[in-house]
Amino acid sequence: MKAVLINQYTTVSKTTGNRVEMSVYEIVEGTQQELEDYCDFETARGYYKETDEGNPIFQTIGDLGNTIEVRLGKKKDANGNLVEAYRGIASEDWRLKKSIVREQISAPAPRVIASRPVPKTAGEPKF
Repeated sequence: MKAVLINQYTTVSKTTGNRVEMSVYEIVEGTQQELEDYCDFETARGYYKETDEGNPIFQTIGDLGNTIEVRLGKKKDANGNLVEAYRGIASEDWRLKKSIVREQISAPAPRVIASRPVPKTAGEPKF
């Protein structure tokens, strides 16, 4: 399923007490079966929400980009057990943009060329 970023905010984690950045995405593309499965899964967890237009909302910790893929997969719960959960996966173009920015940030500064010393002249200048 394809999702588009609609909001970001910072909150305090209930488990660790640390500040975390949350991203909220609106699911805009997916088959009818995928959308129904997602709605059933999130409703069973008590987390299902919709936009005003009736599209499902996906929330995740961190920033994955403006457009992501939402897929059913495995993740670790608070006890370290693998459980089924929907995960956001960054799109290719976001990874490319992120790598370009990292290269620009980590590029070395231009090398300063040392100036040449002025040769000393012996005695007074001749005119």
